[in-house]
Amino acid sequence: MDNFRFFTPTEVVFGKGVENQTGTLAAKHGTRALIVYGKGSVVKSGLLARVMQSLKDAGIECEAFGGAQPNPTLSHAEEGVQKALDFCADIIIGVGG
Repeated sequence: MDNFRFFTPTEVVFGKGVENQTGTLAAKHGTRALIVYGKGSVVKSGLLARVMQSLKDAGIECEAFGGAQPNPTLSHAEEGVQKALDFCADIIIGVGG
């Protein structure tokens, strides 16, 4: 077996109103964000719109990819990867529960 090092930095920010900090937090990582979310409750509640607005206010281009599931199918995960590659995403942001 070859030696290797694997580093996966993850920042989880949780709490009331923190969606308004998304742009500021994401700006240190890049300028293009793919937002991954599940079902329509994120849209219905206005959370997705607030996150996207925060990103836009910070000068970050964003695109949304919905339909995430707790145990995603391989095809849906591959679709998300392709969407991130096509969009040239620097950041992937998960929104919702």
